[in-house]
Amino acid sequence: MQCKKLIKPEDVFPDVKHNLTYELEGFETSIKPMSDFKSNNPQYRQSSPTTLSTSGNPVLNDIIYYWDFNNKSVKANIAVDQDNYAQFKRLEGVLSYVPGFNTNKNPKDYAQQFTKPAIFELYFNTPDPILINAISFDFAVDKNAPDFFRIYIRNHAASNYFESFKVMLKPNMKDFDKQNVFFEFPNVILKGPETYILFDFQLNDTRVQLDPYFEQSTARADNVRLYGRVLKQDKLRKKFLKYYFYNLETQKFELLGDLTEDNLKKFAVSLTKGEYKVALIYANVEKDLILPAKINSLQDLQLSHDFSDYKGEIYGLVDSFNLEKPMERKVKLDRLFNQVNFEFTDLDDLNDIEKIQITPEKSYLSWQPLYQQGSFVNMDQTVKPIVFNRNFEANRKLAYNHFVGMPNKETLIQYKIEVFKKNIVSRTFHVKAMVKNNMQITFRGRLDPPAEEAINFETILNEKWGESQLIDF
Repeated sequence: MQCKKLIKPEDVFPDVKHNLTYELEGFETSIKPMSDFKSNNPQYRQSSPTTLSTSGNPVLNDIIYYWDFNNKSVKANIAVDQDNYAQFKRLEGVLSYVPGFNTNKNPKDYAQQFTKPAIFELYFNTPDPILINAISFDFAVDKNAPDFFRIYIRNHAASNYFESFKVMLKPNMKDFDKQNVFFEFPNVILKGPETYILFDFQLNDTRVQLDPYFEQSTARADNVRLYGRVLKQDKLRKKFLKYYFYNLETQKFELLGDLTEDNLKKFAVSLTKGEYKVALIYANVEKDLILPAKINSLQDLQLSHDFSDYKGEIYGLVDSFNLEKPMERKVKLDRLFNQVNFEFTDLDDLNDIEKIQITPEKSYLSWQPLYQQGSFVNMDQTVKPIVFNRNFEANRKLAYNHFVGMPNKETLIQYKIEVFKKNIVSRTFHVKAMVKNNMQITFRGRLDPPAEEAINFETILNEKWGESQLIDF
């Protein structure tokens, strides 16, 4: 009797393929902003009935409307729409303009004053949908102060206000004691035209019977900032996943390509058996990734991104495995970029600053994900700077994302900052920090100090979203 040996299909057909399935575990939660928009705002923060939404990323969101009322007008100083549709509307009582909270430094500073502060309204007639995620303003009342106010939102298609939020105010210490109100919205979209945000100031129920003078009280509001973004800009972004499967036995890339946004969470590929090194790259960008035209070896795979695409988000994974049968792998992608923040602590007015230009001190660094544990090479390519044109008096912060790959050790980043007044560079300074990927770096200091004052920025490195490390230099 002859004993028959079991023959495996791959022994006869060495090119037999197995399915490999990747599931990007927690994809929706992993691809999220790094910054808690609320906790990083230096203004006084009110308790919010909602948790932070993904709209809170300071890189993606900016001041979309700003009113300082110094022209004694409801016309916004900053407006995302050219026709400046947004305006304040008083529903009852008397509206006037009085000296604001900063008259000692700016004699022309004015604020809105409301007698009998019950209800006022912010009206929009914007042609494009706008996502708002926060509002802040300076606020003060006399001794007959309201305890809280409610915010109601209504779009033109709705007959009633469909959102309601309660915001507590600080106890009033004295007449017109200024407080900074900051409130965060949960993904509220102003669909326009004719969208309304209603502010209704009220007393706590326990005080209504005891305080008949509330109807005689007066309130002041100034420096109203609305944060968010125009949603049509999101359509300009490209979202895709690139994959690279390198067979260590054949010393070749067996499979490389990309996927669209529709099928990113879970996808399958067919590979011959063997040992593999894999790179997965997800991008949410306006400008394409910088990649070589031909990729044959591990060393050829080099990845970088245009520095000027400062809202770009790139995530990645380097994986390895031995494929002998069908396999499913659950993985998470890591951020391949850092979020860089600047906070300007000037006490003086910044209205004369027109723009800020930021340039990395080094040339492009290209990350090699599958070669020598993620090495870097210099690229012969001109770096385009990031230019911020804005009212720096209204918003003394700026933020951008910077692609750094996934270095196997800390690397030095250095930035040159040029400050422009009247289209001329009035000041140049430099900042630096030792970083890895997946970090927040905050540079904090004076943007426009007197010429005789020494320049000193402090650097805060946030490596674990809940912990911060402070470095002085």
